[in-house]
Amino acid sequence: MKISKEAKDRANGIFRQAEAEGRSTLFEHEVYALLDAVGLKTPRFHLIKDESEISQSMLESFGREVVVKVVSPDIAHKSKLGGVRRIFTHDELFVK
Repeated sequence: MKISKEAKDRANGIFRQAEAEGRSTLFEHEVYALLDAVGLKTPRFHLIKDESEISQSMLESFGREVVVKVVSPDIAHKSKLGGVRRIFTHDELFVK
């Protein structure tokens, strides 16, 4: 498979950003972005940096179930620390 220059540039940007932040590992959403850049299918995701970004229409675009995961350089194993929740509602206040 040939990887386009745009995909390589996108991947290099992700690696540079992680390095600039002093991280030696990538966050899950960054891995998805890398896979997407080379044309592989990934789960639908949306990185939320502030709860004000959560809206009813954004949640509805995901379907019936939403999986919420914590993103932190200090937490490698989200499930072990309770950082993963499956939510079967589109009530944005509940998700917040």
